[in-house]
Amino acid sequence: MSEPPWAANLRYLCGFYPSISEVCRRLGINRQQFNKYLSGQVRPSRHNRRRLADFFGIQPDDLDLPPARFAELAAAPGSARGVSLGRQGPLGVYARLVERSRGGLDRYLGYYLRIAYACGYPGYVTVSLAAIGRHGDEYTWKTMEAIRPPRPGATRTVMKYEGSALLLGDRIYVIEHESLLGSSITQLILYPSYENPITVVIGIQTGAPTVRGRKPTAGKVLLKYLGRTPDLRAALGSCGIFELESERLDPAIRTRVRDDLGDRGDLLEVDEL
Repeated sequence: MSEPPWAANLRYLCGFYPSISEVCRRLGINRQQFNKYLSGQVRPSRHNRRRLADFFGIQPDDLDLPPARFAELAAAPGSARGVSLGRQGPLGVYARLVERSRGGLDRYLGYYLRIAYACGYPGYVTVSLAAIGRHGDEYTWKTMEAIRPPRPGATRTVMKYEGSALLLGDRIYVIEHESLLGSSITQLILYPSYENPITVVIGIQTGAPTVRGRKPTAGKVLLKYLGRTPDLRAALGSCGIFELESERLDPAIRTRVRDDLGDRGDLLEVDEL
């Protein structure tokens, strides 16, 4: 009986990592079980095929391709699969940064209130619920924003953002995108906190609000740590968009997110030439 293609293809994928033990550790799959996949003794279950596909950046059905075709596809210049598997190009660089950040943000896992100037509405701040999680070696970032814009007749809008977080060079970097449309990217650069326990994390965020044209903007951002198991209903109830001088904002937080840009306002904006 000939060897099943998934065995050869899995061995090919493992060749991009330091060891099979490393792959098993990052996947969270028992080494003995994984060896049966590699030898062709056992076909991965549908659930594990999806886990393998997500980890290696392929489609589950790709594992059944003839090994020669699979290797050709994975190494194809410019292909999404080739970039992911070969650790080449910009995505490969990012993958190496993720590895450098491994384990660095464990103490930051949990939920936060994210307070920042509302880029599209001068004089207002948004309070949203954010979370740092962990998936294997990668730290995930999610934000939920529920606001009613301060204009007549506006309805409450819920926005969701997803991204990743890294600890590099004694800075925390967060890159997120709006998960529904995926038409914009926001970046946060934060100072690490040396408090124990963590109370707040501060930094700066950049973006390009759609309600004010295409102007790139930058402003202060503050993350107030809520812990790993907060009352999420209560946390979401405190979210929204508020005037900077609103009594619902802690005066200490208001001071920390206030910018000092003089007549230019509370946000740094760049006009188009």
